[in-house]
Amino acid sequence: MNVTLKIDDELCRQARHRAVDANMSLSAWVAEVLKNAVYEAETPNQTMVDLIGDDDGRGFEEFLPDRKADLERPIEFP
Repeated sequence: MNVTLKIDDELCRQARHRAVDANMSLSAWVAEVLKNAVYEAETPNQTMVDLIGDDDGRGFEEFLPDRKADLERPIEFP
């Protein structure tokens, strides 16, 4: 679908530079940016636990360092 956009000249210039850097036409680059923005808005925020997952049955705590052991040892001063 063809769409006409009215944007500031400076914004267009910067967008064109980014499109060239991405080896894309301005039209393709704008379409890609819009697509990413729309899909990101549809994707719910995930917690770190969701991203790590628990598919193998191990809890995420297994991957975290045990800081409590460090806190319970005596502090020695020289």
